[in-house]
Amino acid sequence: MNQATSNVTAIAARLYMDRPSGSLFHYTSLRGFLGIITEGELQITDARYLNDASEMRVFVERIKSAMSIDTEFDEFTDDFHKEFGAWLDFRISDHGHSIFVACFTGNGNLLSQWRSYGDPGKNLSIGFNPDALQSAAHSQGYILGRCIYDATEQSKIAKEVLAAIKREAGSSKNVELKNVFTRAETNLLKIAILFKDQGFREEEEWRLVSPPVDNYVNFPIQFREGRTMLTPFMKFVLPSRHDSRIDIEQAFVGPTPHINAAMSATLEFLSKLGVSPRRGLCYCQIPYRNT
Repeated sequence: MNQATSNVTAIAARLYMDRPSGSLFHYTSLRGFLGIITEGELQITDARYLNDASEMRVFVERIKSAMSIDTEFDEFTDDFHKEFGAWLDFRISDHGHSIFVACFTGNGNLLSQWRSYGDPGKNLSIGFNPDALQSAAHSQGYILGRCIYDATEQSKIAKEVLAAIKREAGSSKNVELKNVFTRAETNLLKIAILFKDQGFREEEEWRLVSPPVDNYVNFPIQFREGRTMLTPFMKFVLPSRHDSRIDIEQAFVGPTPHINAAMSATLEFLSKLGVSPRRGLCYCQIPYRNT
């Protein structure tokens, strides 16, 4: 393994060392909830099809900002910056390998999340034990990481990444720069997917991240109807109990004008499938009205 790849690998590994201290919640629509509980699986979405339009771009912009304050001024540095910037725009932002993610948060009852997922009055959140989720991720080749919102921290990481790639590019004689970048692509994607715009900080998001996908034909990718286009996804098997039923810690019913009926129907559905959240099913208690 070359030095740059090794260093970028170490940076990526460090970012995925954090472990959540409490349950992790996934927000979903009524349709999504029915599928998750019935099948015991979660649909992991291609990152380029998530709701946040800045996905992956935040990382690219931080790298470019690091380039702009590089104190070395020579022909190699100038060529390196131009080629790496163009490669990032093409491979990380738009046309490179895909990476699939599922979003979680430590707060199972957050108004901004109720507003974002599913139609108003038709959403829930499902909480999972973090150790069980981590174990399920490991067995399927996924990793679990905390999103980074702080601009200062993002800039520091971007400088580390840029320095590592630049060192390798400078020491790789007779090797095209794009080949140096390509060797680090997998780890660059793992890092990029954790960079989020600070406007989303309230979500305190954790991400379940797939291995990079370099060929849609050979991977078990499916498609579902999105709001404006087809959305690619893969299936992730969620933690299960000894009887193979889905294992969940807690669930919240989102804001609805029909509280008693919604709670009763959800409890009956869970009971029918033999699913019993350890900390119960709760109503969100948020007096949010969709008008």
